[in-house]
Amino acid sequence: MPSTDRENVTAMCCRIDRISTQENVVVLAITGRIREEHVETLRGLLEQEAVPPVLDLQNVMLIDREAVKFLALIEARGCALRNCPPYVREWVTRERTESAGVDHRKSLGGYRTSKMLTRTALHQVLKDKVGSKGNP
Repeated sequence: MPSTDRENVTAMCCRIDRISTQENVVVLAITGRIREEHVETLRGLLEQEAVPPVLDLQNVMLIDREAVKFLALIEARGCALRNCPPYVREWVTRERTESAGVDHRKSLGGYRTSKMLTRTALHQVLKDKVGSKGNP
């Protein structure tokens, strides 16, 4: 029985293309979803490179927490994240900060760190903090 388009889309949830630039920089361009089961594949590809490659995340549609933790770890070790969607950048930055021992519940006004902090909520927290410093 032939497969449907929907089955093909589901089966291909993460694609990784290896691109070598003229400057001898290796770029791993990731398309689709990055889930926990893709972390080991990514780790294996990174281990094959002599120098940390650049990860191009422009076409990443969805990412789970384990993948974000992995991105935070490899970025801390020198791997560049290029064209990172804003929500992924925010989440990776938060994971890196948390792994360094910063308590975001304190720094972000008690908001839970297990949920994604939206840009609007972050703006409101910062606005409240700045406003409260000016008041006695």
